[in-house]
Amino acid sequence: MSTTMNLEPKLEKVQHTTAKPGRTIGLLANNYDSDETRLLLTPETCGRLIMNGWEINMETEAATTISYTDSDYAQYGVQITDRATALQADIVLSYAPIQDADAEKMKPGSALFCMFSHAFFSRSLINILKQQRITTLALDEVISHNGVQVFANIVDDVDGSAAIWYAQEALSFLGGGKGVLLGGIPGIMPCEILILGMGRKVIQAAKTALALGAQVTLMDNDMSELQVAEQLCGDRLVTCAIHPRPLASKVKTADVIYIDSCTHEFEFSNQYKAMVKKDAFILDFNLSSPSISTPRTVTQGLATCLYNLFSEIDLKQSLEAAISTDSGIGHGVITYAGHLCNKLTGTVAGIHVVDLDILLANKN
Repeated sequence: MSTTMNLEPKLEKVQHTTAKPGRTIGLLANNYDSDETRLLLTPETCGRLIMNGWEINMETEAATTISYTDSDYAQYGVQITDRATALQADIVLSYAPIQDADAEKMKPGSALFCMFSHAFFSRSLINILKQQRITTLALDEVISHNGVQVFANIVDDVDGSAAIWYAQEALSFLGGGKGVLLGGIPGIMPCEILILGMGRKVIQAAKTALALGAQVTLMDNDMSELQVAEQLCGDRLVTCAIHPRPLASKVKTADVIYIDSCTHEFEFSNQYKAMVKKDAFILDFNLSSPSISTPRTVTQGLATCLYNLFSEIDLKQSLEAAISTDSGIGHGVITYAGHLCNKLTGTVAGIHVVDLDILLANKN
């Protein structure tokens, strides 16, 4: 008598219990008038948080851009609600900062977790957050226990890798290009990729392009940064300091050009733009975020980091305690109980900034 084993994984039904006060999470959809696609939580991570005693209310169809349905979340115990209900949570999650009208609907004294953007330079938004006594945490400004801006790094890594696939699509016949691969075919000359700038996105783009067999040149105006880049990418990476002649030479022959901020101030002027080949692909990281085309990958990474952040909040028993005892979390605070703490935002918006340490000391 033979027996067969069913090796298909079974989904354990999450038992939904009433959360304790202060333990509700609201997951918002991206604004419909934006091109934002990325989210902060996956269904699986929601299930883990719910098992830890959190209640999650998700705006209906919030996850369509990462190819998940409401039922995918509901089976893990997530409550599918309207936007107004999600905004009444103790901690509201939104990839991009919310708009004024949404901020007015948040529960007084609650918190907002999102990514930093120029939206925080709006005086009206900051004033509403103050009136509502909202604590705002910019996740990409949070520093982990080992000194890494882990949320920001995930987005940068995906941006860098996705940028290479943008170029490959543009160079393909279906993308309107010449119908060529970036590289990797024996006997066929690879494409030339020129990268101007420095930073994590740039390094990830270089690594991805090199892995595909492309010929990659990285130019910056700081020799020490170029030395580090070669150590990270290997000796197949060609590095060169930015000088007019070598830059002009590379611009004229490059099939793909990526531009990001250099270590020291540099502008890719119209003079150089006029030298670019007619069919070359150009992407400026300062103007484009390629990871919006692969939002599910971004969300998977961010969700893991967010679970760890909520675990830290659980360990310290409150968000306020986590902020006061962990300087890395405190580094991401934009407003604390409505008080503006971020110096950059205060400078641009012309609003008085209060030192976070002073606020925490007064509260204690």
